[in-house]
Amino acid sequence: MRITAHYDGKAIDLPPFGNLELVSFERKFQMSATALNDPSAVRMDWLCFLAYVALRKAGQLLPGTQYDDAFLDRLAELEIHDDQADEPAADPTAPAPALG
Repeated sequence: MRITAHYDGKAIDLPPFGNLELVSFERKFQMSATALNDPSAVRMDWLCFLAYVALRKAGQLLPGTQYDDAFLDRLAELEIHDDQADEPAADPTAPAPALG
């Protein structure tokens, strides 16, 4: 999963979430980051918070910016890109590649 955040009029491709983002998520929401693996259960608040942590880490936020309604108001949109959906589907009728 990749996320593009539209913040303050800029489209910013967020890097993959690492330990900082995931541990921050677990501390804030008091739940395991594995909850993010279930697309039907993911809440928008979770994604916005992860975007906030990633934007702060990338130096895209003004010092002192908090995760609050003012931040959410400036976060116009989050685009979620499913990397697996971007890959072309295999053609089941195509011949198998030749070996050696």
